[in-house]
Amino acid sequence: MEKQEVQVLVRGTQHDICHQTIEQIYDGHYAFRQNTHYIRYAEIDEHGVQSAANGCNLLKIKDESVHLIKKGMITTRMEFDTLKKYRSSYQTPYGTFQMEISTEKLIVSQDKEGIHVDIAYQLNMDERPLSQCSLEIHVR
Repeated sequence: MEKQEVQVLVRGTQHDICHQTIEQIYDGHYAFRQNTHYIRYAEIDEHGVQSAANGCNLLKIKDESVHLIKKGMITTRMEFDTLKKYRSSYQTPYGTFQMEISTEKLIVSQDKEGIHVDIAYQLNMDERPLSQCSLEIHVR
C-alpha cells in the first residue's frame, strides 16, 4: 500500500439555531487498498500547530459508507451509512456521551482533483435530538 501526501479540507456545519460552520485544512496521508480509501491526518491546536499529540483522525471511505475514527482529546468512532443508524461513545475530557448518527445523505465522488464526500445527518446525544449536521470532505 503506497502512501501519498494529501490535503484534507473538512467543513462541518450545524444547521440549528446557531447555524455554525467550522472549516479546517489538514496535511495528511492517503492510501487505497481493497476498494477503500484511507486518509490519516492530525488535528490542529488553537495555535495552528498540526500534531498527532493533538489528535489523529482516520477516514475510511467506500462508495456506500464513511468511517471517521478520532483519537486524542476527543475520542470517537463515527459511521455514516444511509442504510443504518450508528451508535457510539463520544469521549471528552469532561465525560463520555452516547451518540447516535442517522445518515440522511451520503455522496462519494472522485475526479481528477480528488475525492469528495458530502454527508447530511441527524446527531442524537444520550437518546435526545442534538443537531442536524452536514459534513463535507475534500481530499486533494
